[in-house]
Formats: sequence, structure tokens, C-alpha cells
Amino acid sequence: MFAKIRALYVDTLDLKLEIEAIKKKLSHQSQNIELVFNYLEELMDKKDDKTPRKTIGFKTKDD
Repeated sequence: MFAKIRALYVDTLDLKLEIEAIKKKLSHQSQNIELVFNYLEELMDKKDDKTPRKTIGFKTKDD
């Protein structure tokens, strides 16, 4: 009887440790996702900037 209870306790403890590890990973994922969205917003803001660009490439004498 004692061995069964101990085995159950060990299994429960392992499960709790695995759940805690998953929670830690998920908390970091939410921070990473927020960072990705911030970068996307910055890129969209840069795309909206319509300053004329200097053309590059082969130039003729008329240019």
C-alpha cells in the first residue's frame, strides 16, 4: 500500500514539474510574440514614409 502511494506521489511530482516548465516557456512566448508585433508595427510605419529615393543604376549623359 505504501509503495503505491509513494509511486502516485512521485508521478504527481513529475507532472507538477513538467507543468511548471511548460508555464515558464509560455510566459516567455507571450513576451516574444509582443516583441514581434512591435517590430511589425515599426516596419509598417517605415513603409508609410514616402520620401523620394535617389535612383541608382546606369546613368546616361543626359542625367
